[in-house]
Order: sequence, then structure tokens, then C-alpha cells
Amino acid sequence: MILNINKPFILTLIVLSTHAGALLLLVILPIAFGLKTGLAALIGVSFWWQNRYGIPASVCELKLEDDGSCSRTADGEQRRYRITRAVAHAGFVRLMLVDAGERTRLQLVCQDAVEPDMYRALRARIEQRRLPVHEQAPV
Repeated sequence: MILNINKPFILTLIVLSTHAGALLLLVILPIAFGLKTGLAALIGVSFWWQNRYGIPASVCELKLEDDGSCSRTADGEQRRYRITRAVAHAGFVRLMLVDAGERTRLQLVCQDAVEPDMYRALRARIEQRRLPVHEQAPV
């Protein structure tokens, strides 16, 4: 199963509204100007980081194998992972991926980021327990 994951609109909207809400609270809160400036800078850096590394990092191609492994291609780089956990929620699927160096990566597959048929097939495989999941190695 090959999933072409695009930029998710819902995730972009959540990130934007969270940062806008934080700035709104910052304006309303009665705290010292220096503290407000520092918090505004932190919110700005967080927003920059999410737009640079957070949301675009979810754009990739994910090829799921029958043995519970997968290959993830993003920015021309392909890496092999094994799936240690897969959870299906109402609007997204969360996959916990582990590479050979035992580093974990959380991959969210939002409903609006893939084709509807592929999303339904992935969700059905998870809920019917037909997606093989490896046991995570003890730490």
C-alpha cells in the first residue's frame, strides 16, 4: 500500500489557530512588558519552527509492506522503518515508526492529506488488525 501524504489542511489550521490564540492571550494578560516581549518571541519562534519543520515534515510518500515494515520517502531521501504502533482516530491515523538506530518517529496521516479510498483502506487494516505491528525493543 503506497500513501502519498500531502500537506494537511486541518493540521495547518490547528497550528495557525493555536499560535493566534496564544498571541491573543498574551495581549490580554496583565503581565510586565518585558515578559510579554519574551513570550511573544517564543510564540514567534514556535510558529516559525512549525512552518519550517513541523507541517512540511508530514509531506511524504509512505510505502507499507505486508511484514510490518515501511519505507518513507521525503525530500528525496528514503528511510526504512518498522511500525511499532498504529492507532486509528476519527480524523487521523497515528503511526509510530522506529528505524534501525532505534529512533522513533511519529507519522500522522490526516484524513484530508491522502486520497479517501487509501485512508479508508489504511484505517480498515488497522482496526481489523491486518497491519502487522512489531514489538518495540526493550530500552
